[in-house]
Amino acid sequence: MHASYYDLKYEWLMITITSEQIRECPNAEDGMERFACPTPDTLGRYRCIDDHVLCDGFLDCPDGSDEDRHSCMFYKTVGFM
Repeated sequence: MHASYYDLKYEWLMITITSEQIRECPNAEDGMERFACPTPDTLGRYRCIDDHVLCDGFLDCPDGSDEDRHSCMFYKTVGFM
């Protein structure tokens, strides 16, 4: 299954993706999917974050998209956590 921005499948692990062409992250060792933050950090790397850090009150993506108010309302409403 491939995650898109709106699937809201995120993971936190300091894995980075340097190519702008790659927007998918490898699965974690436990098989859970990771989410690639939609914007790079200051070094041009794309972070992969674990889903358990979504909507946790801490900015894990450089643009803060993992804490987007509207996305978090959807994420919590449908019970992905």
